[in-house]
Amino acid sequence: IMLGVNPKNIKRNITDLITSNTILFVGVIRENVGLDIVYKFLKDNPEYNLKIIGICDMKLYENHMQTIKDYGITSRVYFPNRFFFDEELNETSKTCFVGIALYSIDNTSTIYYADPGKVKTYTEMGLPVIMSKTSSIAPYIKNFRAGEVINRDSKSLKKAIDRIKKHYSLY
Repeated sequence: IMLGVNPKNIKRNITDLITSNTILFVGVIRENVGLDIVYKFLKDNPEYNLKIIGICDMKLYENHMQTIKDYGITSRVYFPNRFFFDEELNETSKTCFVGIALYSIDNTSTIYYADPGKVKTYTEMGLPVIMSKTSSIAPYIKNFRAGEVINRDSKSLKKAIDRIKKHYSLY
């Protein structure tokens, strides 16, 4: 667990985590949060699933649901378009093996200076994080072996997932 986060007492079975193929996304859903990259990854890797715990406006939700349908991944994506808190979120995270934070890396992004809540949430829950090279917290993810820092594309996502699955106990 990284400095500055308070670990939650979530009982996890390492064997279940290694065999789990469910990715977790927690947070406000905007156009630039990288879910499109995860959808493409899911389309190309049918053994994986995704849980999206967050909210967006109805038009954006409909766009996401259409993309999910177009990619043929509807049965593998759970997206209730609402936030979960505390116990409900902790319970949901038990079936996931990794948290995703694929922040936008363009020059207009303010995430570099932000305090990334989703990264802290994942680490508090004891989940490895896969995040893009955007935030000033990225070096800490590497230094504390809290996850993988990647380029923002589905090929890099696949490599990071493979590394985490292969060496899960190191995270």
